[in-house]
Amino acid sequence: MTSPLGNVWRKAAADLGLRVTAPFVLSTPNGEFLFDVLVHDFGSERGMLLMERWSDEKAQAAKLLGYGFSCLGAGTYDRNGFIDVLQDWGWFGSSPIPAWLEA
Repeated sequence: MTSPLGNVWRKAAADLGLRVTAPFVLSTPNGEFLFDVLVHDFGSERGMLLMERWSDEKAQAAKLLGYGFSCLGAGTYDRNGFIDVLQDWGWFGSSPIPAWLEA
């Protein structure tokens, strides 16, 4: 079941052409961790994992496996605000950088 955070990132994906997986299960040797969203191509080579509630255990698992991670509230979709966040995280994709990110 998709969380409110996952839903808002799905809206962003539809508008901005992002690749997101919501929800996302991170499998580790120590177990599985459920994240609200994986935003592919941003934050690190493996992507940016998002959680609505902070968890030190999830953050550590994400870090050990090379993912970026952040804790965000769902809020509402605001195109310019999401672009600002994505610019802060940085582009790591192998395809050409999106035109809206270069501006």
